[in-house]
Amino acid sequence: MARILHFLLATAAFALSTVLLGWWAVPVITVILVFLRPTMTAGDLALAAGLSWAGLLFWRASTGPLSVVVDRLSLIFSVPGWVLELITVLVPTLMAWSTATLIALLPRFRSPGEAP
Repeated sequence: MARILHFLLATAAFALSTVLLGWWAVPVITVILVFLRPTMTAGDLALAAGLSWAGLLFWRASTGPLSVVVDRLSLIFSVPGWVLELITVLVPTLMAWSTATLIALLPRFRSPGEAP
C-alpha cells in the first residue's frame, strides 16, 4: 500500500513540477525523490514520470487544439502523429529512469560490499 501511495505522489510531483517549471523538472524531481525515498526503483520513477506526462498530454488534448499541433508537427517531421505522442511520453520516462539509475551508481546508495 505504501508503494502505491509513493508512486501516486511521485506521479503528482512530476506532473505539477512539469506544469510549473517545464521539462527540466523531471530529472530534478527524480533526484529529490531518490534522496527522499531511496527504496523507489528507477522503473517506478520512470513509470510515474511517463504516466504524469501522458496525463498532461490527455489534459491538453481535452482542453485545446492539440490535434492541430500534432498534425502540423507530423508534417514537419514526416512521421505519423501517434509517433510524436509516443515520444512525448517516452522522453520523461527515459529521463527519470536514467537519472535514477545514475544516482544509484553513487557510492552513498550502494551496500558496503556491492560492486559498482
